[in-house]
Amino acid sequence: MRTPAFFEAGAAFVGLSREMRVDYGDGWRNPLRMTSETALASCFSTMTRGVEESPHHISGRAEFALCVGQAILVVLVTVVIVASIGLILGLEPVPRYAAAVYLVGLLVSAILFGRTPARAAAIVGIVAALTAFCLWGAAQFIDGSYDGQEYHFDAVYAFHHGWNPFRQDYDAFVPPGAPALLWPQHYPIAAWLMTALAWSAGLSLTAAKGILWLPGLAVPPIWYAVLRGEGLTRQSSAALAMLAAGSPIFVEQMRSQHVDGLMGALAIAFVGLLVIALRQRKLSSFFSALCCLILAVDIKFNAIAILGAASAAFCLGVMVKARLGPAIQLGLFLLAALFVVLLGIGFHPYATNWLHYGHPFYPVMGAPGYQVNEALLPGSVRGLPDLALFVGTTFSFISRSIGGEGWWPLIDIHDGGWPDVAVGGFGPIFGGALILAIFVAAVAVKTKQTGQFRIRIILLVAACLLISSLVTPYMWWPRFIPQLWTAVFLCAVAGILSSRRRLACLGWACAGVLGLNSVMVGAMSLQNGLSDTAAIRSHIAGAVSAGRPFCGAFGAAHARIQLMRDAGVRVIPLAQPLPLHCYGVSAIPLAHTFLGQPAQSCPCRAISHDPRGRWQVPPDRTVEDIRTMLRTND
Repeated sequence: MRTPAFFEAGAAFVGLSREMRVDYGDGWRNPLRMTSETALASCFSTMTRGVEESPHHISGRAEFALCVGQAILVVLVTVVIVASIGLILGLEPVPRYAAAVYLVGLLVSAILFGRTPARAAAIVGIVAALTAFCLWGAAQFIDGSYDGQEYHFDAVYAFHHGWNPFRQDYDAFVPPGAPALLWPQHYPIAAWLMTALAWSAGLSLTAAKGILWLPGLAVPPIWYAVLRGEGLTRQSSAALAMLAAGSPIFVEQMRSQHVDGLMGALAIAFVGLLVIALRQRKLSSFFSALCCLILAVDIKFNAIAILGAASAAFCLGVMVKARLGPAIQLGLFLLAALFVVLLGIGFHPYATNWLHYGHPFYPVMGAPGYQVNEALLPGSVRGLPDLALFVGTTFSFISRSIGGEGWWPLIDIHDGGWPDVAVGGFGPIFGGALILAIFVAAVAVKTKQTGQFRIRIILLVAACLLISSLVTPYMWWPRFIPQLWTAVFLCAVAGILSSRRRLACLGWACAGVLGLNSVMVGAMSLQNGLSDTAAIRSHIAGAVSAGRPFCGAFGAAHARIQLMRDAGVRVIPLAQPLPLHCYGVSAIPLAHTFLGQPAQSCPCRAISHDPRGRWQVPPDRTVEDIRTMLRTND
């Protein structure tokens, strides 16, 4: 039986080799599983030669689970690459090929990970089912966060309406009634692009954000394979694999457009894939790790620091075990994936920011006026050392609890979390897990035991992620250091993998504390998300039943305007500064300005119809608002 023609085309697409000599007996050939006669496989073999191979090989369910997790990541990175190339070449706007680009991603994953037609169909079916679950789940929660309703929505709206950031100015695609904010014009675009494609494929705006859940769902199957490959039982591997996706930042942000938790999920998937690639000699996992890096860097600036720290740890571990040459090879492959983004699909914003503003991370860096995170700090603690702020927020819980608004503080950093869905502080439970993890790591390093290399490489990655957390600007807000949770999880895994029973028990204790923290945050997030969504839907339903135009100053809740219009309400956004002064003023739920003023509506008959005044598009007041907040928080 001959290899299907589209599989031959798939091999050419990934550019791995013209000479594929691996055959699974039924004629189906996978371009990622090649013999040492091919150039890339030979390079990979040299790179891993000195690394201690695991005596436990991944097979059966674990191997299939790994393929599913890798397929999810490959689908997403294919979507981003294909859509970005289309934008760079100036092809049709994003909405025209939204559904087709996802089908291309599924086809590529089938080619790479399907040994037989039946296996390829199973993988595609599972990925499609998980995607449908994510979209359905996201549709149950309306995003009530500040950033999600503001600049995240603005960017998704612009892509949905045909914006091409590589060739067009942003101003012509700003949502009606919203200012042309700076952030959509200078931040990485992958998350917005994926969400806009899902929206353009016919989904609702609320459901479309579910595409950002997928990397989190890829984590458990990947880590199940990691742990089975290191000799853990199925039950232990399954429990730890589920915990791997339980970062409180990811869990809390699943109901919003925030991408900090998504970044953390990609980081832990990246670490797991590299462990498999080096310990199991799996080229497919190495390729998937490169895809993970590409996707992460095109989602958020700090991916370079987070995945860079993990990459440095792996290169250092390979160098210690297998000398300098293999470490350099590993580093060059990882750098090549990075430059695919910096000089390729991520030319906007990285290269354009550098060329036009002198810094690739503008306006986060290189723009002194945009000190948003410093403005959020209360003046009473703004002068404290960064380490003191880090300790304060790590051991405080600034979020809405199950019983309502509440704090569980050990060290009180007032309003450090900002009234948003993002976790303001990891909390005292996580603080306990952090202390326990450091103790586990110290004992593991000093203890002589079997399997020392695997434990030390995991702890080396954890140490580098911890260091990257401590040197991150504004590390007092855990949403900016999602890698800290990953570092603690890795310490727990290192303890559990120990051959010493007491150390393994400490590792399980650390994992148990992390699990408790994740379950509590998940319960709070679920309750808060459902109640917030009910409040927003009730407000929209009231506007629909009123049957009148709705005039309001929405503050930063730009997405609310779109949701109300989708429901059939004629919305007239006001540019008038808050607070509104008119008869019959009412608050708009879960909407406010950057300065915390609640958004308000007025009966349209009470508003003057002066097109030069209240009806004009508002200017971007970000810098002025930041200065105001810096003064008021002093």
